Amino acid sequence: MKRYILIFASATLIILLFGCKKISNPVSSSNNAWDSFKYPAVRYIDTDSAGYGKYFTQYITDPIGLVKTIALEDCQQLYHSPTEVPYVSYITLYVDSMSGVAYTTGTNNFPSAKETHFSGSYLGYVITSRPKPDAIAEIEGVIAHEETHIWQQNCDYGTKDGFSVIEGEADAVRYLTGHDSISRRQPGGSWTDGYTTTGFFIVWIQQNSGMDKNFLYDLNQYVGKNYNFSWDSASMNILKKHVQDLWTLYQKAIGG
Repeated sequence: MKRYILIFASATLIILLFGCKKISNPVSSSNNAWDSFKYPAVRYIDTDSAGYGKYFTQYITDPIGLVKTIALEDCQQLYHSPTEVPYVSYITLYVDSMSGVAYTTGTNNFPSAKETHFSGSYLGYVITSRPKPDAIAEIEGVIAHEETHIWQQNCDYGTKDGFSVIEGEADAVRYLTGHDSISRRQPGGSWTDGYTTTGFFIVWIQQNSGMDKNFLYDLNQYVGKNYNFSWDSASMNILKKHVQDLWTLYQKAIGG
């Protein structure tokens, strides 16, 4: 989920790391061009009054390292080189007392700073309802989705097309970085539903021979140049096909 508001929170636990230009890469890359990727500084803050936040670091022992690792993974899906990546000075990961799952926001005072808020109640649900490896995978998957919002290009989130491409790209990146399972793909719905419905549609186009193996990249670039985003305009511009025709083919391919 993506929102842009100014958040003030009292911190009960802060882990802070600055000097992003001096850190070593938390993950190795086979593409040497990405060795110059500029990691943001990251801090982790637990403000969950229900107490579930204490479990986050029991399941994710290095939250700062995870945020940095996923930053690189996400950007390698969205861009061809680090020179294209938007500048982000630091990311704050909160575990909050809130409903829902998670959301990502910017800050008014520091446009290059971003925040991800992870629901303590959702964390409690995950760790009490799933085996530990599955709980860890879900936490990492949520972070992979939310961090995509930090790095992807933006359009008008208030429209159905804009909402669905932003949330669809985030779940496409989550899957392509290995933080989701194809078992969550379901037939039906519409390409404007967002999340996994749109995300797996994007993945299918990218992985379908004869279409566009760089579709996520091309789509993200198109979004950045067209604030009033339209799926059909994007589809015709990138693929020379109407989005409805592609959706029909996709549904047939996955048994819809």
